[in-house]
Amino acid sequence: RERAQVQYDGFLTINCFEAKDLPGNSMAKIRNKGNPFCVFMNGRYQKARTRVRENTKYPKWNSLLHLNVQESEPVRIMVFDSNRITKDELLCEGMFLPSKLEPDKEKSFELPLELTDRFKAKYKKEKVPTAWPLV
Repeated sequence: RERAQVQYDGFLTINCFEAKDLPGNSMAKIRNKGNPFCVFMNGRYQKARTRVRENTKYPKWNSLLHLNVQESEPVRIMVFDSNRITKDELLCEGMFLPSKLEPDKEKSFELPLELTDRFKAKYKKEKVPTAWPLV
């Protein structure tokens, strides 16, 4: 059993707009479009997530999320395929460092996401998925 008190350096507001060129799920013969949702994570305890968008490879979340952050820890972005029968499946992920952001200034950027090993071979000749967070 672990007990610790975490010191947070700041508060991050994220406007997660969309993702492009996401892979389908591993059951592609049955369904070639996923039900994606996005999770932002900083350290072990801070998480924020978007809603699930049904049957799309080009989800538009337009979600406003809030996260307490430790500047020394990267913010991980993970895109999952929601599955009602089995465990949600990680499609791709990326990260950025909050220490690179300026306080009280908006920054918009396109974040390339890396496919998980399960999808790399299947999609290696196609476009790399991207996400559009505004931090």
